[in-house]
Parts: sequence; C-alpha cells; structure tokens
Amino acid sequence: MKLNVKFMMIVAVTALGVGLLTAVSISNIKKISKYKDYQSIQAEATAGVSDVFTFLMKMDYSDFRPGVGYREFTQKIESLDADFTYLIHDEITKDFNDELRENLDSIESIWSLLKGRFEPIEAALFQMQDIKLSNSMQTSVYASGIRVAHEDFPDEPDVTRCFELLTSVHKDIEGVYRNYNTMTKLNMQSTYQFKEVLAAIEKKVVLITIVIAVLLCIFLD
Repeated sequence: MKLNVKFMMIVAVTALGVGLLTAVSISNIKKISKYKDYQSIQAEATAGVSDVFTFLMKMDYSDFRPGVGYREFTQKIESLDADFTYLIHDEITKDFNDELRENLDSIESIWSLLKGRFEPIEAALFQMQDIKLSNSMQTSVYASGIRVAHEDFPDEPDVTRCFELLTSVHKDIEGVYRNYNTMTKLNMQSTYQFKEVLAAIEKKVVLITIVIAVLLCIFLD
C-alpha cells in the first residue's frame, strides 16, 4: 500500500513538474519570440530611415519620378511612423533598462522633429505630382535628378516649377540630413542595447529551465 502511495506521489510530482516545465518553456518561448519580433521591426526602422534619406538625395541627383514622388514618400513616412510608434510605445518596452528607455525617448524626439521637416517636403511633392512633364523631361529627371534636368531644360516652365519646389524645401532637406545622422547613431545604440537585453533574457530563460529540471530530478532520485 505504501509503495502504491509513493508511486502515485512520484507520478503526480512528475506530472506536475513536467507540466510546470512545459508551461515555463512555452511562456518563455513566446516572450523571446516577441523580443525577436521587436528586433526585426528595429532593423526595419533603421533601414527605413536610410531609405527616406536616399529618396531625398534622389530628388537632386537621380532615379526620381515627380509624378509618383508624393505617394512613394508618404508611404515611406507612414510605414516608419508605425514602426517607431511600436518600438517606442509597445508594452515590451516596460521590461527595458533605463538606458534603453532613455535612448528610445531621444529617438522619439528626433523622429518628431523629422516629421516636422517632412511636412513642407510632402507639400512640394504633392504639387509636383500634378506637373506634366514630357517624356524627355521625365527621362532627364529620372536619370540625373531635378537640378540637372533644369540645366538641360532651362526654358521649360514645368521643369523650372519642379526646380523651384525643390529649392523651396532645400533647407528642410538639409535639416533632414543633419537629423538623419543623429537618428542613425541613436538607432545603432538602441540596437546594441536591445541585443544585450535580449541576451540577458535568453540566459535567464535557460537558467530557469535548468533549475526546474534539476529540482525535478533531485526530487525523483
């Protein structure tokens, strides 16, 4: 009878231990998965900032299409805004250390400043999309940018209008360039800090799993 009771206790404890280990493992896997998702969005945002910077450079130099520039630019900004909103305000950030949270606050400030810089640029692009350029003018703008196209077609009012719009927001574009360097630095710091946070969590998860497994083995020995 005593053996049966002992056997039943062992079975019950084993089931409880396995259940606990499984529950902890599933919970930790979900947590790490969410951190991995955050890391992925973090990389996406970093690439997105570079993409916007490259787009603005193209207005001056190459691969720019005035007819669709507004749509392309606003899509990039909307996507970036969604990424930064997630990175800065998602509940996962509650687990971050003070250093990383302070870095995210700085990123939020710079992003807010950049969005202000983007508004007049968007307005200029909005007007550009309605300017009708001939095929040869479009080819020139796409191949060399608005500035060179204006040199190629100095007497064409449509190209001149595009150039005037570009010139009107050049200070804002220069401001974006300056803030871009700051944002890039902050994103790099944030990425490095997050990697440290993720590594610490992964170690903690492994340690908890090992401790539960060892305690279970000791009890059943």
